[in-house]
Amino acid sequence: MDEKRIVHGHARMKEVAARVGVSEATVSRVLNQNANISSRTRDRVLVAANELGYVRSFSASALASGRTRNIGVLVPAVNRWYFASLLEGITHALRAEGYDLTLYNSAGETP
Repeated sequence: MDEKRIVHGHARMKEVAARVGVSEATVSRVLNQNANISSRTRDRVLVAANELGYVRSFSASALASGRTRNIGVLVPAVNRWYFASLLEGITHALRAEGYDLTLYNSAGETP
């Protein structure tokens, strides 16, 4: 296993599964809080994921679930204080709920 990748927090589900000796499907079930996993297996997977620096890929999760958890916002100008303040508040609220923001700036475009 590539230790550099693990140290930098880029471990994949595959590495977590290999560390624990379970399938990737089991790791996925644990990380998605499926109730049909024994507490012993759940604990081992969570410990391994933490030790390896596993970080969930929201892109991969979106593909698997069909939910992007992404909100698009269109503003006429990002350099105006009102819209900048508005975007700051929106971004803060979305992050707190686990959403990403895609910003569209329509400045200079004709309707």
